[in-house]
Amino acid sequence: MTLARALAFADFLNVENWRADAAIKTFIDLPASEWPRFLRSDHASTYGFLNRLVDLAHEELDRDANKALAWTRIVLRNSQHVFLPPDSDLHLRRLRGKAWKDHGSALFVKGRTRLAQAVLRRAVRVLTTNGDLLKDERGAAMMVQVDFARRLRDFEKALTLIRSCRAIFQELNDKNRLLQVAVFEAVVLYERGDYDAAWLAFHDARHRAEVLENRRELARIQLNIGLCDIKRGNPKDAIPYLQSARQAFEREQMTADRVRADTGRARALRDLGRFGEAKELCRMTRSEFLSRGMIIVAAYVALDLIQVLVLEENWNEVIAEAKELVDVFSQAGMNHELRIAMSYLAEAARTKRENSAEFMKSVSHVRDFLDELALRPDATFAAV
Repeated sequence: MTLARALAFADFLNVENWRADAAIKTFIDLPASEWPRFLRSDHASTYGFLNRLVDLAHEELDRDANKALAWTRIVLRNSQHVFLPPDSDLHLRRLRGKAWKDHGSALFVKGRTRLAQAVLRRAVRVLTTNGDLLKDERGAAMMVQVDFARRLRDFEKALTLIRSCRAIFQELNDKNRLLQVAVFEAVVLYERGDYDAAWLAFHDARHRAEVLENRRELARIQLNIGLCDIKRGNPKDAIPYLQSARQAFEREQMTADRVRADTGRARALRDLGRFGEAKELCRMTRSEFLSRGMIIVAAYVALDLIQVLVLEENWNEVIAEAKELVDVFSQAGMNHELRIAMSYLAEAARTKRENSAEFMKSVSHVRDFLDELALRPDATFAAV
């Protein structure tokens, strides 16, 4: 793109963003039943509107997976007809690539792992078409691949890609992207089970976020430091970080992350033997995740609750909770094998109530199967 055309596109984008302000405000205030009427208007097919909407959809991943899914679907559909000046293919590709990436992330949150994997592969293809991307675009495409590799638990590939991303963004002196890279590296280390290394990496990311005054990312980092402390056997140290993160999430209206902070607090309280508080938080967070269509996350919380009930030796509630899990997954139309896993857990609660250690093995087996589904959507559940 020549300098003249770059300047012309900048002018075009300023006008688009100005026009999008009112349209976005109107749209997000509408009930979903009125979206189709609005989306038939000219406002809904402008680059400015769609670019703003995909950013809002990304934020909704932290609040409401159903809304994120719907909004990215709108962007993908309407961007096929959007008007752009000549030589603007790169900008359209970035818009669609972001939409495909967050559409796939929302599908993962909802437990639709097979489709999510296909969608994330498409995001990578869109962001690397023709191999002519600028450095920042190549880095953005690599970050999609990092997220994809992480979700598939290919941690070595993720860390290799992270090193390449860091080199690109260091050359560009892009401090915001370098913060994103630091957070991704810490998350990969955590999910690989390297909790001490992850704790150090999150503290490095915390410093970067403080320098950039990025309050939202800082809150997420504090949450993750607390989760690391739990895994490192320091639940008492974790609680101040989790409480601080929760307060920040409240201020920033990051509802789903606030619920995740409560989930972390429940685990810390469980490890401290404060079972009553842990149960209350587990039940509250499970309900909130379910209300937002975040079925898999809700299932993990339900397993946390079951573990607390076992520690209390409250077997009547253990059996009731396990049966409810079967109903929840059946109503959500989830993977058939996943429903079998939940039924297995309910039966194990009934037959192993005199043997806590054996039942906890069953809980861990189901938790491992939830992890495996993210890696292999066609995985078959086998009872032990």
